[in-house]
Amino acid sequence: MAWVERRGDGFRVRYRRADGTVGTDSTHPTKTAARVRANTVETEQQQDVYIDPSNGKITLHGWADLWLEAHDVSKGTAAKYQTYLKTHILPRFGDTPLNAITRMMVKTWVKDLSQRRAPATVSDILSVLSMLMG
Repeated sequence: MAWVERRGDGFRVRYRRADGTVGTDSTHPTKTAARVRANTVETEQQQDVYIDPSNGKITLHGWADLWLEAHDVSKGTAAKYQTYLKTHILPRFGDTPLNAITRMMVKTWVKDLSQRRAPATVSDILSVLSMLMG
């Protein structure tokens, strides 16, 4: 069973793992968005296809594939996300397990991107990575 909890300014989706411990799947700005994700988590758990993002065994590339499938945006936005992933994010972090991506790694990467891209572009790329990691 998955449920929603208030966390700071947003809401997080929590669930019970098979071993009885509680995990956090994701955070969302609205309660409605969190409830939608909680329902998805429950469905995936019932179908035995849920992948716990906190276990660190999944790479960013593997998670990005799942995230893109579940992320409901316009075709233009989806194309932009895919371009940022293919061109900037996955070449740097694609083979890295989620739990191995550190804040310092991201800061170094952003510094490098800033030398080659406009500030607004860097901000957009970082926003996609942030949503993906959230």
